[in-house]
Amino acid sequence: MTANALTPAMRRAYEFCAETWGKDDGWLDVESRADSRYSIYQYNTGPGDLMEITDRDQPGLGVMEMDVARFDDPDFRLVDRFHVSANTDRSCVREGGFRDRRHYKIWEWSTIAWLRELANEQVTFENSVDIIIVQPSMRGYTLNIEGTGVYYEVTHAEVLGDVFNVGRVLNVMRAANNIDVNERPNMFMDTSLRRRQSIMLRATQLMAGTFKKRKRTSEAEGASSIEKTSM
Repeated sequence: MTANALTPAMRRAYEFCAETWGKDDGWLDVESRADSRYSIYQYNTGPGDLMEITDRDQPGLGVMEMDVARFDDPDFRLVDRFHVSANTDRSCVREGGFRDRRHYKIWEWSTIAWLRELANEQVTFENSVDIIIVQPSMRGYTLNIEGTGVYYEVTHAEVLGDVFNVGRVLNVMRAANNIDVNERPNMFMDTSLRRRQSIMLRATQLMAGTFKKRKRTSEAEGASSIEKTSM
């Protein structure tokens, strides 16, 4: 993609930035875009497209990276995912920069195992007692700090992105844990397949129970008709 080419997703990313931190209409003009406070770039990782955003007025945020597919979620907000206090940017080398993400091969190492390893390394680095649980989800993987009701979903593309930072993710989750559950954004809900499978199993059981009840009722009505006919 050329530096001047704008995709609908890039325009949407700018709208998110403008909504969250303020407008800089210079970004909309190709002649002044290089001098804008926002740097927005879209690239493909293979599993999906990622959007890379930098705000020059907030250098503490570092590079923000997110899956373009998230933009379809009406509840998505940049402020829920990125803020200065959540940044633990150490050039992201320790967080897995040695991995060859660009040539990911599932038979060589699984992304979910790597994500668990990254999370464990992060809490060890922080001397934290937190236990991080990583489960598959519908869109990728869900992280949970054991003992809390806070969950965070990351996509496959995000985990394989160039600047994925698990430390930032954990800090966002910790911050969300201090928010009343009734005021917490929906993005921190449990989206793991384990939960979804439990709901689906319960729904299947209820459907099966309803079917059996109808069948018994139908059989009883059929027997009653036969008795009346024989009489």
